[in-house]
Amino acid sequence: MPVPELLLDLDSGTLTPLLKRMEINKLIRRERSKEDERVVVIKLTNTGAALKEKALVFPRHCSLPAACRQMN
Repeated sequence: MPVPELLLDLDSGTLTPLLKRMEINKLIRRERSKEDERVVVIKLTNTGAALKEKALVFPRHCSLPAACRQMN
């Protein structure tokens, strides 16, 4: 699914370094589109997907202050 920069409200000067760090940490893979080389396709790696799952659980644990203290 294409995600235009406007949707994220980030310009390429902000987005590119962020994506580079995520790629270095093996959270995403960046590939040029075969149809349009101006388009970069971002794919979540298995490591990134695992982190996403952990992040989705975090808000549920922190809905109670005591649960947040236990996570630290």
